[in-house]
Amino acid sequence: MKRNESIDSIAGIMILYMVFTHVCQHYHWEHTTIYIVMEHFLFFFMPWFFFKAGMFFKTGSTNDVLIRSTKRLLKPFVLYSLVGHLCYCFLIYMKGELVISEFIPYKSLLLTGSVTGNLPLWFLLTLFGCRVMFNYILRKNVPAVVVAIVSLAVACLLHVIGFNYPYYIANIMTGLFFMSLGYILARRNAFTPPILVLCIVIYVLSLFYPSFVGMRSNHLYYGFYLLWICYSVCGIITMNFIGGYLLRKNRFTRTVGKYSMEIYCLHWIVLIFL
Repeated sequence: MKRNESIDSIAGIMILYMVFTHVCQHYHWEHTTIYIVMEHFLFFFMPWFFFKAGMFFKTGSTNDVLIRSTKRLLKPFVLYSLVGHLCYCFLIYMKGELVISEFIPYKSLLLTGSVTGNLPLWFLLTLFGCRVMFNYILRKNVPAVVVAIVSLAVACLLHVIGFNYPYYIANIMTGLFFMSLGYILARRNAFTPPILVLCIVIYVLSLFYPSFVGMRSNHLYYGFYLLWICYSVCGIITMNFIGGYLLRKNRFTRTVGKYSMEIYCLHWIVLIFL
C-alpha cells in the first residue's frame, strides 16, 4: 500500500508544534503571544495522533496486536525512558542535586506514566494501552461506536470528580475515544462534503470561543471539557482535509512526519541538556 504522504505532512506539523510547545515550557515562554495563538489553532494536536492511530488500526489476534504494539511502542518507551533518565541523573549529579531516590523513578512512572528525563513518552504507554484494549474489545464483537461512547463518558466522569492520578487511567479513556472515532469515520467513508463544511465552521468558532484540555492529565485549562472534545474532532477533520491538501507536496513536513517517532523520543533529552 502506498504511504499516505498527506498524513505524513500533518504529522510533521504536529510534531514540530509539540517541540515548539516544549521549548516554550523549558524557557517559560508560555505567556508569549505566539504560544497562545498557536495553542488556539492547534489545540487538538494530541488527540490527532490517537485519531490517526484509529484510522489505520487493523484488528488481529490478541498476541499479534500485543507483539506489534510492544515492538512499535513499548520498546522505544523503555529504551528512550532509560536514556532520558540516565541523562537527567547525570545533569542533576553535575549540579550536586542528585539524591539516591532519584535513581529509581518509580513514583513518576506509577503516577504519570513517564520519567522526568523524558516526560513526553507517556503517549507511547497510553497508545499501547489503547491499542491492546481496543483490539480486545472489538474482538468481543462490541461495536466501535459503543467504545467511543463509553470511553468518552468515563473520561468526562473522571474530569467531573476531579480525578488526578495516575494520569494514564484518564488519558487512556480520551485516547480510546479519539482512536475509535478515527476507526469509525475512516471505515464508513464518513468524510463527506457536508460533514467537512460543518467541521470547518465549528473549528472556526473554536478560535473565538476556545477550550483546552491537557490530555496527559485530563486537566481543563480553560473553556468547557465537552467543547474541547467537539472542537478537537472538528479540528482534526479540518486539518486532515485542508492541511493534507495544502501540505501533501511539502517535502520538509513529509520528511519530519516520516521521522516523527525519532524526533518525539529524542527532543526532550536534547532540551534538558540545552
